[in-house]
Amino acid sequence: MENELLGIGKVSALSGLPVSALRFYDGADVLPPALVDPSSGYRYYRPDQVRQARLVAHLRRVAIHWTGSGQWWPSRRTRDRSWRPTWTG
Repeated sequence: MENELLGIGKVSALSGLPVSALRFYDGADVLPPALVDPSSGYRYYRPDQVRQARLVAHLRRVAIHWTGSGQWWPSRRTRDRSWRPTWTG
């Protein structure tokens, strides 16, 4: 089960983030999916990404906002391993 990919609806249900938020965070490179089906555009996530999604959901609830391109964890797109959040009030 650990190696199975989860659909965006399942990640939404497990994390508390709406599907629209998961799409937004993919586009912002905050929480990109492990795989995007090239023909359908459907997003798939690894089970370990649910923890990251829960963190984002929690931060949204406590009203912590970020700006710019700060990364909280390594991005598969940039391969940038730095942690550079930009916090706003």
